[in-house]
Amino acid sequence: MSGYHNQKPDTNYGGGYAQGPYPPPQQQYYSSPPQPNPYPQTGHYQPPPPPPNQNPPTYTQDGAGQNYSAGDKFSPNPGFQDVWAAILFWLHIGAFIAISFFSIREITRTTQNSSDPVNQGLLTWRNALLLLGVCAIGFVLSLGYFIMMQRIPGALIRISFFLSVLLYFATAAYYATVRQYFLTVVFGIFGILYLLAWFWWKSRIPFATIMLKTVTGVTRKYYGALLVAIVGLVLQFAYTVWWSFTIAGAYNYFGGNDMCRTVIDRNGNSVQQCSPPAKLIIVLIYCCFSLYWTTQLLKDLVHVTVSGVFASYYFFYGTPQAEASPTPSSLKRACTTSFGSVAFGSLIIAVFRTVRAILRQIMNDPDNGFIAFLACCIQCLLSWIEGMVEYFNHYAFTQVAIYGKPYCQAAKDTWRLIQDRGIEAIINDSLIGNVLTMGGLLVATVTSIITYVFIQVFKPEINGNADFTTVFIFFGFIVGFSLFALVGEVIQSGTATTFVCLAEDPEALQRSQPELFEQIRRTYPQVVQGV
Repeated sequence: MSGYHNQKPDTNYGGGYAQGPYPPPQQQYYSSPPQPNPYPQTGHYQPPPPPPNQNPPTYTQDGAGQNYSAGDKFSPNPGFQDVWAAILFWLHIGAFIAISFFSIREITRTTQNSSDPVNQGLLTWRNALLLLGVCAIGFVLSLGYFIMMQRIPGALIRISFFLSVLLYFATAAYYATVRQYFLTVVFGIFGILYLLAWFWWKSRIPFATIMLKTVTGVTRKYYGALLVAIVGLVLQFAYTVWWSFTIAGAYNYFGGNDMCRTVIDRNGNSVQQCSPPAKLIIVLIYCCFSLYWTTQLLKDLVHVTVSGVFASYYFFYGTPQAEASPTPSSLKRACTTSFGSVAFGSLIIAVFRTVRAILRQIMNDPDNGFIAFLACCIQCLLSWIEGMVEYFNHYAFTQVAIYGKPYCQAAKDTWRLIQDRGIEAIINDSLIGNVLTMGGLLVATVTSIITYVFIQVFKPEINGNADFTTVFIFFGFIVGFSLFALVGEVIQSGTATTFVCLAEDPEALQRSQPELFEQIRRTYPQVVQGV
């Protein structure tokens, strides 16, 4: 027990981490006898009883013949999970590369050098400096707000909550001015309900405050998680650009220019029929599916990596198993043994989004109103289900990062967690989500204003007649919001992971960080009763 109790508590909640697929600790968390309370009874506070279940939870056996228990969370070799999904993903990438090869080759054959002065005006050093300046401003503002989340988390939670309510009422007022009364009523009702939620949720603000302060403190000291998020965003952007060129070339290569043909109708008249060839439709649907699957997988890989970092902090801070930086080992685990599980969960989201994209095209058909209406109803239903699945996946991937489980097993255990702690997780996510949403809007707005100032000072040639001022301002808004989204993604992943670890094994935090455990227990006494 010396590794757990001889360490001096760190009031900044920062410290070493453990490896990704970490070696088993010296003592099993679940099977150990109840530990004496290191904190004496003070005032009227009564220490809650120990968790009723002291036996190690046993998970079902998957097809690979592996049993999952509490001690497996840091197994050095959890084994490759959902291999079929990983193989399917790389096969799908191979097919996309083949389509991209022929499509981009078609572009190189038909594209000629352009002498458009607009294109020439884009490639200047002044515009490049403007782009770098906007990105630098957005990044600095994001870091500034990040520091505020650590220094004054409670104040930001309260302020952002009422700003969210104000935003609902402001949106309702706007729609009232343009006589969109249905939307006015909808947003007004949401504003009222959100305002009433304050009286139900304010008791959870102290716990959310500790969670936000702890997560930001860990992220600030161990910035490898932010670097992983930045790399993930760059890869998503690069793939999107590649995908855009592929779509442009595929339209010509697979018959997009031959959609219209002349046919003779029953009366002997010549009419034009325009319909895309079947092969073009199939290719476009496949490319759409590939975009959704690949970008979602990159996002989920970042989430699993960050979750591994925070899980090792939770279980191993201040112990001999801790290491200086857990990010490389956590990233390795996400990209190897857990890659199939991430691909499986991302595939489900990609299928939903692809079907919804097809339904949106059917909704635009003016010739069949009933089919368009039916497609609209189904699309709305699928949108709601997709949102639920995404929220569910956020916690399922946390289970994958901690235990190295296959996706289906992680989904079952996540459902068990949601049944036991669902409303608490939703409230906690909503309170912290408000802080992140308001922060993103604030950073994006300030970045767009500074972009406007840059335009007035540097006066780029392409905007000589002020034709692109709005475009530049919108660009600054998107850059600021995207850069802050990097921070928000890490905070959300760290919050979800800490919440799951608390629900699964609260005693581990008591051993590794008794001071932090005591603060959490005072604000959320139910935490000591594991799921």
